[in-house]
Amino acid sequence: TDESIKTMLSSKENSTRNNILVSSNFDTGNIELEKISGNRVDVRIRKDVFTKFTDNKAHSQWFHFKISNLKSVGDQDVIVAITNAGECSYPSAFEGYWVCASSSPSYKGDWFRLETKFVERKSLEFKIPSGSPNTLWIAYFTPYTIQDHQTLIGRMQTNPLVRSCFSLGHTLQGRDMDLIQIGNGKNKVWLIGRQHPGETQPSFWMEGVLDRLTSKSDPVASKLRTSCTFYIVPLMCPDGAALGHLRTNASGANLNREWDSLKD
Repeated sequence: TDESIKTMLSSKENSTRNNILVSSNFDTGNIELEKISGNRVDVRIRKDVFTKFTDNKAHSQWFHFKISNLKSVGDQDVIVAITNAGECSYPSAFEGYWVCASSSPSYKGDWFRLETKFVERKSLEFKIPSGSPNTLWIAYFTPYTIQDHQTLIGRMQTNPLVRSCFSLGHTLQGRDMDLIQIGNGKNKVWLIGRQHPGETQPSFWMEGVLDRLTSKSDPVASKLRTSCTFYIVPLMCPDGAALGHLRTNASGANLNREWDSLKD
């Protein structure tokens, strides 16, 4: 009956509210839940697809996940441990490192750092203080998602100083390889970014350089547009970014190692 369904849903909702939940089932997400014991959460970083030939390993380092219902433990701090951090591709990068956190998934949100310890070079552990928002997003670096990239492309194609905005083709999973063309000078300049999808910094750099090159009031940008034609691919590995990989695309190829030499 309708009444029994309502009772069942209400019971399920109440039970969910009383438990911490962990999810990475979203754009650029990466984490696997091991266990939750009271106010302690143990998780693992999911590895990239194995990379043959160039790397001969399955990389891991990037993580990005959402932790919900933090208030369900009352006034206790929540302890989070990434238990396989010492097995990652570059464990030395965790020395002195603090995780990024935000109450908003957008890169334009209030991202901040939480004090983090690399315990015995095995587990990356940090504390979410009591009184924090009920939901936090946690990441290796501030994320720059596929949706953020799409927003950038949409903004660029409406800019009158952009000559063209088009797709070079599709990735293995059917995502566009977007290219932005700016300027009409004789010097041909190619800018490519984020062959390694877990290195989000290039996406922020690309957004910055695109905004600079399309500035109407910047004399340097104006000079560059008349002397150069820019071909800009802001995101070289959209599949890997969407899947939450560190270094590879959907098939495990490390695109930064897949270049062939030009032959006459």
